[in-house]
Amino acid sequence: AVAGQVDAAFDTVVAIDNGGASATSSPVQITVTAPASATLTLQDGLDGYAGTRDTFLSSYHPTMNFGVAQSLQESSPYIDLVRFAIFASEGGPVPDGATIQSATLSLYKSSWYDYTYQLVRMQRDWHETQATWQQWRTGQAWSAPGANGPATDYAISPDATVSVGWSPQWLTADVTAAVQAMALGQPNHGWRLLGVSGNSNAKNF
Repeated sequence: AVAGQVDAAFDTVVAIDNGGASATSSPVQITVTAPASATLTLQDGLDGYAGTRDTFLSSYHPTMNFGVAQSLQESSPYIDLVRFAIFASEGGPVPDGATIQSATLSLYKSSWYDYTYQLVRMQRDWHETQATWQQWRTGQAWSAPGANGPATDYAISPDATVSVGWSPQWLTADVTAAVQAMALGQPNHGWRLLGVSGNSNAKNF
């Protein structure tokens, strides 16, 4: 963390009565501290953080939950969901209402094959260990199976479009505008990885 600049000044108060007599107070020091800034990495196990939630939905297994899986399966039968507790009100380390200067979401593709994806914000408060192809929480159905309801299950406009290459590597997306909107009060339900084009073979993140 980098501490903000501290500015100090001295000020006085002058009191005047009905007769025009006046008196000046002793100088009072006024200190203004600029907000601190910090760069944080939200990753489970790093600096005690444990706010990552992710799962994938499978049309092959419409009633099964995969929230405890160690990786996300990505191809046409699967839908990948990921979210991070960012702000204090949701269990994250960032103060509510903080000014967000930049935000990046990174997923590591541990397998081969290239592809282009969109990151679209989820509209449902899905649960990591309850979400399935059919429902986002126990007893709560998606608008369309597989979280495929535009504007109801996921936002129509993507927060980012990003391509990842053939070999194992990081997929990195600029989600600054999205996290800034969350800081201003929009809900944080995470993102869906929405495939656009590329090699359709199965991939792992």
